[in-house]
Amino acid sequence: MVNSDKEQIDSLFERSVGGALTSFPKDALFIAAVSGGADSTAMLLALARLGIYRLHCLHVNHGIRAPEEHIGDEEAVRSLCGRLGIPLTVVSSPHGEIARAAKGIGIEASARLFRREAWTRELMRLGALRVLTAHTRDDFLETALMRVLRGSGPSGLRGISQDNGVVFRPLLALARTEVLDYLEALNTPFRNDSSNTDVNFFRNRIRRTLVSVLDESFPDWRKTVFAFTETQRLTAEFLETEAVNRIKWMETENSRALWTEKKTFFQAPAVLREEALFHAIDRLFDRLDERTNCLPRRSVIRLFCQGGAQGSARVVNAGTVVIAARGKRVIVSAN
Repeated sequence: MVNSDKEQIDSLFERSVGGALTSFPKDALFIAAVSGGADSTAMLLALARLGIYRLHCLHVNHGIRAPEEHIGDEEAVRSLCGRLGIPLTVVSSPHGEIARAAKGIGIEASARLFRREAWTRELMRLGALRVLTAHTRDDFLETALMRVLRGSGPSGLRGISQDNGVVFRPLLALARTEVLDYLEALNTPFRNDSSNTDVNFFRNRIRRTLVSVLDESFPDWRKTVFAFTETQRLTAEFLETEAVNRIKWMETENSRALWTEKKTFFQAPAVLREEALFHAIDRLFDRLDERTNCLPRRSVIRLFCQGGAQGSARVVNAGTVVIAARGKRVIVSAN
């Protein structure tokens, strides 16, 4: 790669990252979540070279892989932060603890829960505006495919949001190949996570098998999936608005449950009943200040919505919540 090409690549990459953050004030403090892999290394490097925002780096050791891998990742992140002059916090889980806590939800969900709890604590401690994560356009597409195969509804099929009020993703418009080109242009090494080759993980099966087939047989699939997620985003926004307007949730006296009138609930179209229950669950855990990555599957929600209307399935235990039709009420309570 000649020098002119390198300069063009790093300039375009950094402009894209900076452009994604233009809506935030210039004195904002961000926490950059950096694993040491290619995507997060490129994100931190681009942010540092832009020199616009205040940065604090957070590295999370999940204790899932061999200890020497985690040590190598942490050392790489410490070295990069030292070179860039960025303060660093390292949060570690004892080796094997996340795996032991994964029963019933899977190790990926358990690791994600640990990671997000670390992000939330660091946001509160530092008073930062957002956690920056290095999800790329490839991650967006892989997530969309995963959710299609899991049978997600419109709210899930709209894909990853760039900003959810806690996490902001400045690389979401960039492809993984652009990340690698940027690191090559700046001659910057990065770590490879050995678990990325483990096809026992759902995302890895999507990435290493399904994406390869789609690239070979359906070369325009990325454009099609992007269009599909945009349609689902518009559908989800409409359904959410309708559900909120037509099905009103009220608090119970003990404040650990929400209720709505059963007659109004079951008179609403089936899809609005489902969306209303997801809204109630989100609202319940937000109000209780309890974060969960174990929300019920849509199939469980649908079981209650259909069974309750027919006089059966009056109570459904959905893991984190119990949904019940009692008397004149539909009640959603924390389990």
